[in-house]
Amino acid sequence: ASLLSSDDNTKGTTMFDFITEGVLIATLDGTIVASNRSYHEMFSNQPEEIIGTNILNIFPSTLQPLVDSMNKIKSGQSTQPMSIDTILVNADDVEMNVKVTLVSNPSNNQRNRKSTLCAFLFTDKTELLMMQNELKREKLRVESLLESMLPQHMAMSILHGNSDVSFTVDKCCILQADFVSFTTFTASMPATKVLFILNLYFDMFDSEISQFSSITKLKTIGDSYLAISGLFNDDIEKSAIDIVSAALRMMDAVTMINQKYDFSLHLRIGIYTGPLICGIIGKEKPLFEVFGQAIELTETLEMASLPDKIHISQSTADLIHSMELNPTERTGEIINGIVGKTWFI
Repeated sequence: ASLLSSDDNTKGTTMFDFITEGVLIATLDGTIVASNRSYHEMFSNQPEEIIGTNILNIFPSTLQPLVDSMNKIKSGQSTQPMSIDTILVNADDVEMNVKVTLVSNPSNNQRNRKSTLCAFLFTDKTELLMMQNELKREKLRVESLLESMLPQHMAMSILHGNSDVSFTVDKCCILQADFVSFTTFTASMPATKVLFILNLYFDMFDSEISQFSSITKLKTIGDSYLAISGLFNDDIEKSAIDIVSAALRMMDAVTMINQKYDFSLHLRIGIYTGPLICGIIGKEKPLFEVFGQAIELTETLEMASLPDKIHISQSTADLIHSMELNPTERTGEIINGIVGKTWFI
């Protein structure tokens, strides 16, 4: 009320320049009689450009409801504040998301007189909306990342603050792949080229495994790539066929990229079928992790594999007879911890 009744305000003083919102003071016929510094900073203009001007000359049509409300106030029909969210353009042609609010508190003996004042408050919401949109995009990115690793109900549970997520899988298929002598191949390369090369292959691997709904990419460590099939479904035979099919596609992808870029990298893959413990580790920065001897045995198979070969356990081989791949039995010393024969594809 004091903002609208102060005589100093009508003289264009800076008494209310401390207000962070832009302010225009006008009579109820629409004549602007005062403004503050924030308004001019927002709209890139000067007091002399608007003082004495009617708001009808500067307000766009989107603010017409505020003008109509001002006329109601003038006739004594309404004194309720009214706000409109709209896009306004300043003198520098910069678009802003602005909330414009009309306030007036005339006394009873002032109604219907032009000396009664109203105020238009301008709140620049541009940065706030940009931050909100960025938060929405980040939320969608996190949701997408979680849903790519977990079933939707688990992902939503984590997003709602439940980090106590754990479960066991009686049997799933784990794939680990890495490049033979990758460190030697990239020893003299700058970091940017090393990452470029890894992204070439890993992006293609991601594309290939995305064709199989049963497969979850877990992570990459250096030049190693880890994926698991059957974490969230009970059809272990399909999971085994999917993971071996994906491995074959990964081998084809390496051949294609080598030919295109004249590289000489060779991939080796290990696949083991067994039980796992799975869950979310950490609260501030939660990560989905898997545990169990099956992870170690998969790494053992991968390390004992040959260049351009997929090395599978007997537990995996027993599940893929329908693929008719005719795997070759690995001979030589027994691999510690592996039960049964192992096979090359």
